[in-house]
Amino acid sequence: MKKNKITIYKNTLNINGLFREFSTKILQIIEFKNFIIIRIEYNSQISDNVFCISYENDIIWNISEIIKREQEAYTGVDKISENIIEVSLFTGINYKIDVMERKILEKRIVK
Repeated sequence: MKKNKITIYKNTLNINGLFREFSTKILQIIEFKNFIIIRIEYNSQISDNVFCISYENDIIWNISEIIKREQEAYTGVDKISENIIEVSLFTGINYKIDVMERKILEKRIVK
């Protein structure tokens, strides 16, 4: 199995020599077997700042397709298992998400 080479420089993601530029800086990358999850910086124009990206550097989904809320800023992403992540919102809400099924498994208020 080929090891994927992933590098970031500011707002540019390089996966195996395929480049994708985002509008803000890339803050976090989490690797899975068939894709990666990235979190980019948010600001007043950029929200819904979590993406699922294939190793061909194509966007599979944006977090807004799963969590249907208006303009949310995500402050963290944690890998729970090979198909589950937990995302933290600026507002103090955490969601557990099945990234393969693209569905919310749990919602918790933490603040």
